[in-house]
Amino acid sequence: MEKQDVIDLMTSSKSKEEWNENCDKVKAAHNGGYPEWWYFEIIESGLHSRVRMGWVGNLEKVSGGLKIPGFKTYYGGS
Repeated sequence: MEKQDVIDLMTSSKSKEEWNENCDKVKAAHNGGYPEWWYFEIIESGLHSRVRMGWVGNLEKVSGGLKIPGFKTYYGGS
C-alpha cells in the first residue's frame, strides 16, 4: 500500500471503529506494523485530528445543549 493510498484510506474513516479497522488494514499491508512515515504523515500532520472532527455527527442535540453518547452529563448552557 503506497503512502497516498494510506492517506486516502485513513481520510475516508467515518468513525473511530472504521479508523481502527483501517489501521489494521494498513498494518496488514506493511508486515504487521505501521510504515516508517506513519507518525509524521498521519499524526503530526494533523490528518488524524481533522478526520476525527468529522465524527462529531455522533453528537446528539438536546434541548439547551449537546448530549455526548457515553457521557452521563452534558453542557446545557444558559
